Amino acid sequence: MKKIAIFAPNHLSRTPLMSERLSALITVDNIVFLCVEGGAAHEFVQQYSNQKNIEIQLFQQDCSQHVNLVDDFRDNKMIAEADELVVFYDGVNEKIGHLMRFAIEIGITIHTLEIKPLKVDPSSILEAHYKHFSLEELETELKEITASKEVLIKEMRYDKLEQVREKFNFLFKKIHLLKKSKDE
Repeated sequence: MKKIAIFAPNHLSRTPLMSERLSALITVDNIVFLCVEGGAAHEFVQQYSNQKNIEIQLFQQDCSQHVNLVDDFRDNKMIAEADELVVFYDGVNEKIGHLMRFAIEIGITIHTLEIKPLKVDPSSILEAHYKHFSLEELETELKEITASKEVLIKEMRYDKLEQVREKFNFLFKKIHLLKKSKDE
């Protein structure tokens, strides 16, 4: 029976893409998945295993005061018991990088399945939000954003100012284009 340990960063939850990538990798029938109970990959592994009728061996999370040490020990133990390691990797998560280094040190085969976070253009979100606004509603919104921008500057809330600027610039351009098309 082949044991495959599976890890993923906490923020990844793209189950269809992950399933597709894992299905392309799994070529044998007699396997067991190793997974941290309640960990980032647990729900995905549980779903996938149910669909494919694959056994799962869960490794318990520890809620003691020495969580990081216990987690590292548990993760290393899980990898040491595995024949292969499957990592859904975003290219950023340091903990996943440490796990991969440990697997290399002990000679475990690693399959890195890269999953990039989605990049969304903020203007497409704004466009969808303001799609059905009338010219008057857009102008009212622009006035409110201008007022909130001034408040943020007075309060030195520069962290929020960039979001407001993006909205302001978007609305300003949209109003300009609507007025221009109206004049033509």
